[in-house]
Amino acid sequence: VVSLLLTVPCMLFAMVLPMLPATAPWTNAEVWGGNSRGVIVTWALATPVQFGVGLGMYRKAVLSVKAGSPGMEVLVMLGTSAAYAFSVLAMAMKAEGSDAELQTFFETSATLITFVFLGKFLEASATGRTTRALSALLNLQPPTALLVSG
Repeated sequence: VVSLLLTVPCMLFAMVLPMLPATAPWTNAEVWGGNSRGVIVTWALATPVQFGVGLGMYRKAVLSVKAGSPGMEVLVMLGTSAAYAFSVLAMAMKAEGSDAELQTFFETSATLITFVFLGKFLEASATGRTTRALSALLNLQPPTALLVSG
């Protein structure tokens, strides 16, 4: 829930508000070392998703690497960490006066983590419903049966 509440506005600030005529001047205004207000807001919204919500995935990723069987968590955390780290580097370079036109991808890391957690939630929900349905089906089985032969 927290991830979704932070990711939706993060996506809006990164993808929608900079394009709307009514909000573009405010969102695109440079406020810190050449970085726009929209970039600063997406950074602020994506950071708790990356390191708060994603902390459990970081832990699972480290444990799976230590166990010698890296799984999905490793791929997700490598990808989201790369997007986040590149974005921080792009912000820092812009703040230092670099002329490089680098984009930030904070919304990408937050969105990926949110989608993975949403997928895990849906999977757990479906598994729970399936387990209850199978249990109910087994409860329909009669306690005794009469064998008729011949």
